[in-house]
Amino acid sequence: MGYTWNGDPAQSMAAEEARTAARKTERVTKSLFGVFDPSKCGTRQNYYQHGVYDVPRCQPCKDAESEYARGWRKTRTRKPTKQPFDPSKCGENRGYQQHINHGTNPCGPCTEAHSAYMIAYNEQRRAA
Repeated sequence: MGYTWNGDPAQSMAAEEARTAARKTERVTKSLFGVFDPSKCGTRQNYYQHGVYDVPRCQPCKDAESEYARGWRKTRTRKPTKQPFDPSKCGENRGYQQHINHGTNPCGPCTEAHSAYMIAYNEQRRAA
């Protein structure tokens, strides 16, 4: 036999909302970081403080975080280096790859060389 509660659901919801509000207030006042300081808005640090204190993030803080993230990504992404086109490689599979990397249509000898390379590659894969 289980427990049956015969109280008023509206009363129960109001009590739960009051407890939730009290917990949020308690968290803000008893935080390890002190009290939320809106005067520091517009910094990356305060962007995270918005989350700690359950305060909606303001646009200056969002902009500061976006600017930092853009700079971080810029330092960690590698820029592709384009080797100059070497016509001496034409007629080889490497020449075909150069045509593709430079956005040009492969010449006839390069297409034939690549086709021969792929046939040999696929035969080797089938044999393995």
